[in-house]
Amino acid sequence: MQVVLYPFIALSAVGLVLSIIVHVLAHLGYAPFGEWTFILHVGIFVVWLPAILALYRGGVVKFQMSMRPSAGWRMWQQMVRGSPKWMQRMTVGFFIYGFVSFFLFVAFSAGGVAGKSHGIPDTPTQVWGFSGHWMIFYSAALTILYSAMNTWNAPLKCPAGHLVSPLDQFCPECGAVLGGRAIV
Repeated sequence: MQVVLYPFIALSAVGLVLSIIVHVLAHLGYAPFGEWTFILHVGIFVVWLPAILALYRGGVVKFQMSMRPSAGWRMWQQMVRGSPKWMQRMTVGFFIYGFVSFFLFVAFSAGGVAGKSHGIPDTPTQVWGFSGHWMIFYSAALTILYSAMNTWNAPLKCPAGHLVSPLDQFCPECGAVLGGRAIV
């Protein structure tokens, strides 16, 4: 059934490559596709819906609030447990770069973010501001979907390697705290 994920993985990869190209060209002063560049913005939603559904299906996402930074890091590890380390590092790198790029964009653009009267980014500066976010979202969707494909029917385990349920808070065998979810 994970064959359903293949088209969305491909769309995420194409979206990531195109957003990198658009971002680099925007730095060089070009808005490569004009108003058509905004399709990359819409494409984020096309790949994120399946990514979120895959997280729910895999038992990774659970509504809980925690102010501990380790809880967020543990959830990230569970979301990407089936993807290679280089892909996880790439996504973290795009996340950091995207925020730095956004703050530089805000500092350098005195005219605001909106494009023409319809709000579509069409100047190189505006495309630069949006494309940093596109790289974050496409990279994260690619990593999450690739991970979901590899862990589609994989059993969840505690850090000691015991099988656990997606709803367990503690390992039933060793009692290890799972932080809301187990990992593969």
